[in-house]
Amino acid sequence: MTIIKSFSRFLKVAAFSAAVFAMASAGHAVEPDKDQGIVARITAHVFSKQHYRQHFLDDEISKQLFDEYFKTLDPAKLYLTQADIRVFEKYRTELDNMLLDGDVTFAFEAYDYLLKKAEECQVMAEEIIKEKPDFTTDETYTIDRTKAQWPADSKEQRELWRLKIKNDIVSYRLMDRAAKEAVEEEKNKPATDAGKKDTSKILKWDKGAPEERVMRRISNNLKYLKENEAIDVLELYLTALANIYDPHSGYMSPRTVDDFNIQMRLSLVGIGATLTMEDGYTKIINIVPGGPADLDGRLKPEDRIISVAQEDGETVDVIDMPLSKVVNMIRGKKDTIVKLTVMKGEKGIHAIPEIIAIRRDTVKLIDQEAKGEIRKAKMEDGTEKKIGVLTLPSFYFDFEGASSGKEDFKSSTNDVKKILTDFNKEKIDGLLLDLRSNGGGSLFEAVSLTGLFIKRGPVVQVRDQNGSVEVKNDPDRTICYDGPMVVLVNRLSASAA
Repeated sequence: MTIIKSFSRFLKVAAFSAAVFAMASAGHAVEPDKDQGIVARITAHVFSKQHYRQHFLDDEISKQLFDEYFKTLDPAKLYLTQADIRVFEKYRTELDNMLLDGDVTFAFEAYDYLLKKAEECQVMAEEIIKEKPDFTTDETYTIDRTKAQWPADSKEQRELWRLKIKNDIVSYRLMDRAAKEAVEEEKNKPATDAGKKDTSKILKWDKGAPEERVMRRISNNLKYLKENEAIDVLELYLTALANIYDPHSGYMSPRTVDDFNIQMRLSLVGIGATLTMEDGYTKIINIVPGGPADLDGRLKPEDRIISVAQEDGETVDVIDMPLSKVVNMIRGKKDTIVKLTVMKGEKGIHAIPEIIAIRRDTVKLIDQEAKGEIRKAKMEDGTEKKIGVLTLPSFYFDFEGASSGKEDFKSSTNDVKKILTDFNKEKIDGLLLDLRSNGGGSLFEAVSLTGLFIKRGPVVQVRDQNGSVEVKNDPDRTICYDGPMVVLVNRLSASAA
């Protein structure tokens, strides 16, 4: 079994970045400086010399990085054209040498160019709306453009935007029509009907005509692009580099490290919902059991969030907004209110925007915790056995809690040990360890958790890019369970699992 020994170095680069950017990101100008160059040079050397793939930075990597970065900047291929990308053609085979020298000029020049093009597209969108799109003609617009080509030139780009704006206006009109129909339906209900809604709240989710809302969304997207700091641009660039080497490598800025630590310690302050981005909408994937959203009961998987407001603050349209920014708006201080305008997934295109106010609280990500239960199973001979079922969705470890000396820090090994201790008290006849869909996590936890079942010996070996092998052994001689055991995995079980 071979595993890339890059995680500790990866965190060191991220930690170094945190120290540098604590000093370097005070301003808001998206311009490179010496500190960004230092971080880029270190990261480039780590990948070129220490990545398991053993592929030094060369012209081939440079070409791939060139293409990957533009896909990262403009994934929907709306702002840039093929002609625009040719402007930077001089960099196509030079990025390898530039990175090794700590030169990130290309990354920032391309980003500034994107800002300029986004401003031009905003003006173009205003012109298209003033021309009043023709809604009597049947036309098609492909929402998911990740696999599409960039428009060839400005003429083709304008046609693309015309179709996009027409589609967006139709979408808003359908929302408004559904809401108006809902108001009329509520008005026509007898006063004694149970569950009668307050129609005064319907249609207040956004103000203005559909055309105004489309322009507001485009303006907001430009605003978000302008708000990105040097640290954000560098993360986009170095993440593009990491993705070229393999999909499991990445670069973390200090902010992303914070998100990573949240997952490892299974605790955050928010509403308790897992989100994803789909066709420009922020969609609910699942609700964390016991979290504020779960206790409230109104937010459901598949629901789409179209705007967010803070307590008594102004409502902000989040359609097409980067997911990271939506998440940051929904997270906040404990006991504060966040108002979400939601389109219920179960109602599809007929969904009526609803405002759901939820009070933030500390959320324990218990769906990722180890869980145990005892089930009774009948054997072929008619006897009944007690089977302990232990489910482990991930290998988690609270790095901050452990380093600060916290005795009860979150750890998959600690939680599994407690469950096994309870199983032993109940004298189970067998154990089923369920690692299905466990995507991994902390390798240290995988080793220590395995040690709960063996007295001593090797658990996993780590081979580096030079072929050297380091054996990771069981750290202690204690055993928590030594009876019959079955381990379940599936095609989504990976990494530490």
